[in-house]
Amino acid sequence: MLSAPVKRFLTTPGHRFAALMALGMLVVATPIADAWRRLGLEVQAAVQARHGLAPLALAVKSQRGLMSHQPYSAAVLAGRGEMETERRLRQLDVDISLSELLISLEAWRLDRALHEADQLRQDWSDLLRGIGERQMRPAASDTAHQLLVEQTFVIADLSIVVSGLQGQAGRAFEAGELRLATQLLPRLAATLAAGPGQATQGTLAVQGDSQRRRQVQRVTQDVAQDVAQLVHQLLADSGSAGRGFDPSVLQALLALRSAMEPLAAASPDATDAQHAARASLDAAAALVEHIDGGLMQAVQVLRSERQWVVFALSVALLLGTFAASLALPRKQASDDDPPPSIEGTDAAAVDLPLHGDTARAESEQPAGDLLQRLRAKGAPAHDPEPQAHPYRP
Repeated sequence: MLSAPVKRFLTTPGHRFAALMALGMLVVATPIADAWRRLGLEVQAAVQARHGLAPLALAVKSQRGLMSHQPYSAAVLAGRGEMETERRLRQLDVDISLSELLISLEAWRLDRALHEADQLRQDWSDLLRGIGERQMRPAASDTAHQLLVEQTFVIADLSIVVSGLQGQAGRAFEAGELRLATQLLPRLAATLAAGPGQATQGTLAVQGDSQRRRQVQRVTQDVAQDVAQLVHQLLADSGSAGRGFDPSVLQALLALRSAMEPLAAASPDATDAQHAARASLDAAAALVEHIDGGLMQAVQVLRSERQWVVFALSVALLLGTFAASLALPRKQASDDDPPPSIEGTDAAAVDLPLHGDTARAESEQPAGDLLQRLRAKGAPAHDPEPQAHPYRP
């Protein structure tokens, strides 16, 4: 049962219309507010995905530096002291990339990947100590570099899992781009770098190591299939310059496809394997940069849409409030309404003319009786009877 004030409020036409306007405003504002909330969640997911891409790019950079450092360290350990200067330059590149990787992981608080990166830095320090003291064989150095490359791949994988790129945030991109950038290309580089003594043996693997050759061929075939599919798509988009078209990505993928062709031989040369590994890392870096640029653009678009949603919500609330205020009834003054009471007003504080023509003119107005009552209120209490109105006929 409704109370009497609520019932009177709803039975008044203006009040009833105002209540309907408020209800309509609520119905319109609810989906707008929900759209604002969903856009906020999408912005957060895109930003979180970019947090995972930054360590991935630095992990790829570290992989490239380690693979570049590997042949020079093997040459120095083999007795070629003139290669020490070049080796130190490659060492400096790896030091910088690992430091940037650790800073990025600490900034985004990727704890599992950061733990793996700390172990990677310790293993890198042990490798440098062994090279500096010349207490390692070239084969042992190659094996240590192989393990470090594998660790960078693990760090990149952990970063991608935390970022959410494999979930909702990755739906803005083709599956082939994500699979190549986050899985296949880093894995291909790590697999091709897993050949101890490549530079000295002249082949990708020892002739009796058939299991490793099959592994390399399997990974190469998977990469070649995805690369061919993505290249075909990019070439199709190049005429219209669509969203997926990126000349740098297309160029890197074409270079990778050319570098992988010699790997189909029965006994690929070590130089061809190293060239294909570097090409895979270059393609991975180009794809990561392309995906990061797409996420940045998506964040800007989502934030702009969110601002428009806020503007629409504000307009709806203002219009609803204005319409409801117009619908509310207003009390108008009537001639039958009693005059306002001024009891308690100090008569001495009221400036009233008491003599002459001015008093006569005021007494002829409708407020004359009120003036006389105020004057009579200030008269002495012992006056036996009030005097007759001097001006009343």
